[in-house]
Amino acid sequence: RQNFISPLSVVTPNVFLSTQSLATYLGRFMSAEQAGALAAGIGGVDGNALAPGIPLGTVGPTGRLAGTDILLSYQNVGDVRLWGSDLSVEVAATDNFTVSGNYSWVSKNLFEGQGIGGSDLSTNAPRHKAFVSARYRLPARDFAVEFRARSVGAFRMIDGVLVGDVQRFTVADVEAGVAIPGATRARLTATVQNIADKRHAEFFGHPMLGRLVMTRLQYRF
Repeated sequence: RQNFISPLSVVTPNVFLSTQSLATYLGRFMSAEQAGALAAGIGGVDGNALAPGIPLGTVGPTGRLAGTDILLSYQNVGDVRLWGSDLSVEVAATDNFTVSGNYSWVSKNLFEGQGIGGSDLSTNAPRHKAFVSARYRLPARDFAVEFRARSVGAFRMIDGVLVGDVQRFTVADVEAGVAIPGATRARLTATVQNIADKRHAEFFGHPMLGRLVMTRLQYRF
């Protein structure tokens, strides 16, 4: 992909208190021992994202855009090279029973930022995902039941201020529908998503999902 445009990302980086530089500055007003102890308590470790220290300020633009604490923008990250493959299969075992599945793979879904200040780019999608289903139908009675399962691999999500890891999850659903006796134009369908009630989030920063039960009454005019 050429001239790939990234999702919204923060372009106004924060400045954190560094232990070493803070100790040097405080040493002008107190003893070196006191400055070192104070800086160690509130300063961070250079290059360690897990111990950045207390934020001191935000680097922002000047001019008409000045005054914005956090600025988000799209970036042209240039050329991105990746490979992928999709495989889909459907088998009609009998006139009433069908089994299908698909699998998707991509060679890379996270591209590290280049140069000073370069930000990482994520496709916000997993490298591996798969889906299988089994469906049984009785057309004479307008009855159908289907079992579905999908597995989604872990991936790094980078979308504006939402930056974090999405964990791998596998969920199964079941759906059944039948025509209401005595009312051939009416049909009742029940769906249970995430049968096992496996708590998971499909995107970073989004609510956790559990079991969801839905019913639908359909009438054809």
